[in-house]
Amino acid sequence: MAGKGEWKAQGCADASLQTVSRIGVHCLPCLWRLVCGVEPPAPGGDHVKERMRRFLVREDAEYDAFVDQYQARTPIAKSFYLFMHLLPGLLAYMLINVQPVHAAALQLTGWPDTLYQGSCILGVFAWHVIVPFLVLRYVDGLSARESLAFLSLNKLDAKGFFLVMPLAFVVYTALSLPYMNYAFPALTDYGHFRVQTAFCRVS
Repeated sequence: MAGKGEWKAQGCADASLQTVSRIGVHCLPCLWRLVCGVEPPAPGGDHVKERMRRFLVREDAEYDAFVDQYQARTPIAKSFYLFMHLLPGLLAYMLINVQPVHAAALQLTGWPDTLYQGSCILGVFAWHVIVPFLVLRYVDGLSARESLAFLSLNKLDAKGFFLVMPLAFVVYTALSLPYMNYAFPALTDYGHFRVQTAFCRVS
């Protein structure tokens, strides 16, 4: 049921508990109809969705304008950007989980395994910041400030950084646990077997 603050947001500032007491109407939907002349908003799905949207989505007119102008529209362009988005993850997977590649990279760099894997993960994050910035700056022709604005890096979103992002990580981790515990080990063992078999055939 709508509260006092939500009534005011709908333009019914006079609808309050004092009004209820004064006119003797104890049914809030009836009071809404009396004061506003319309049906009260239905509680439930739409109201919950709106609250979730306000919590998760940051309104940014400048970003929306950039998206309308520069977002990929053709299937080829969308496929290219999707590939560029997936590429660093695929490379990191090969560098870490494909045993011959992993062993060769460790020997080449001389790094400890922990440092090597951490560098691969940091490289993925760096790719997702640096490559889009370079594309916006030198392919689409945006200025440095506009490129940062398009990437939402021109100002700190405190709620998004300190609340929404940690919450998203927690939810994603919880959803990933069944896959990591059961499916990932089996897929990894199968992949190692196939790669080693292929290398044995080549050698």
